[in-house]
Amino acid sequence: MSLELIKRTAELVTAFVTRNEMAAKEIKPLLEEVYNTLSGFAAETSRQTSGKIPAGAILKTHEIPSSAPTNVPVFDDAADKETVRCLVCSKKFRTLKRHLIAKHGITQDQYRKQYGLKAKDLIAPGYSAMRANMAKEHNLGGNLRHSKSDRVSEE
Repeated sequence: MSLELIKRTAELVTAFVTRNEMAAKEIKPLLEEVYNTLSGFAAETSRQTSGKIPAGAILKTHEIPSSAPTNVPVFDDAADKETVRCLVCSKKFRTLKRHLIAKHGITQDQYRKQYGLKAKDLIAPGYSAMRANMAKEHNLGGNLRHSKSDRVSEE
């Protein structure tokens, strides 16, 4: 049995489960089906297959470090710069500030602490860049630089 085959099975099933609602009891048959399908492909090329996943093999290859928060769901949205995903309900937003209070009754600080996030992680990068560009176009904040230099020169 190939450790690479087990890793690929885990990656495929993880990607599927994060985007589709499933009962916990449906995951094991899905793992077995994906593994058997992949091992069938591997058997066609190398004739080495075992047909079953050993107990605990998936957990051993995807252990969570003890320093990481254990309640953080994993989403592969690196390419999505226009939205940020709520880790509580999995919905996407441009900013999470109002959503967290309105739907979950928690503050931004509580959310960041619970999931070990930085303040910038609550706003979509594309949305933040758009707002920054808009502020620069209207020279917002430019007067602050002048005011600060004036205050320093007056002292």
